[in-house]
Amino acid sequence: LAKEFMIPQTELDRFYALRQFVFDNIKRELAIDSHCKSYEGAMAIHFPDYFDGRLSDSWAITLDCYVFGPSRHYRWVGDTFLIALEKAEKEIKSWEHETT
Repeated sequence: LAKEFMIPQTELDRFYALRQFVFDNIKRELAIDSHCKSYEGAMAIHFPDYFDGRLSDSWAITLDCYVFGPSRHYRWVGDTFLIALEKAEKEIKSWEHETT
């Protein structure tokens, strides 16, 4: 892989922490109401493709989540993985304050 398509371990650790944050909130919500979808908490990192790797907003993080958050399907994009991750972190962490 070209160096610009590699994700530093520190950023992956932040992604994993965000995923755990989502899972913890899903668990809390399911304790209140067990109605959920089979895709609950599915997260994905979308690497830039061969042609779009140099274009803006070519990195993306997606989340499918029904019980935590105001919608069901989310997508955060950025020129780098870190930019997409920071957008995801900011929005997802704001939901905790909306639901508590």
